[in-house]
Amino acid sequence: KILCRKIVEIGIHPNKSLTSKSIHNKIPPQFVRDYWRGVVDGDGCLCYVNKYPTISLIGDTDVIESFVDFCSGIIGKYHKPSLRGRVLEVSYSHKQAINISRVLYYGSHIYLDRKYDIAMQFSHVDTTRLEG
Repeated sequence: KILCRKIVEIGIHPNKSLTSKSIHNKIPPQFVRDYWRGVVDGDGCLCYVNKYPTISLIGDTDVIESFVDFCSGIIGKYHKPSLRGRVLEVSYSHKQAINISRVLYYGSHIYLDRKYDIAMQFSHVDTTRLEG
């Protein structure tokens, strides 16, 4: 009960992907990477599209724009999200996906196993043939 109450106090509710508002702005800087890893574990995808490493995330405008800002700090450029019904989706592939997954997952101790395993597979991709 106490944990549930604390979670609601910081703004996390059922259907969090559609109701979150600036929760990520309340995360202490030392935990930002952990926060985004949790968001990707919950609402994101690490996969291969046409044999290329890809990381994507779906969410409301606030979440996706903040994730794009986070990723821009890693890859050094802005990536425009796409509208998917009531939510936005942003997707990174090739070297960008590898670099983002490294920041999110390498050296981490708490993660969704299946997403972590894919992030580790990304590290074995030959990047000499990848764009961006």
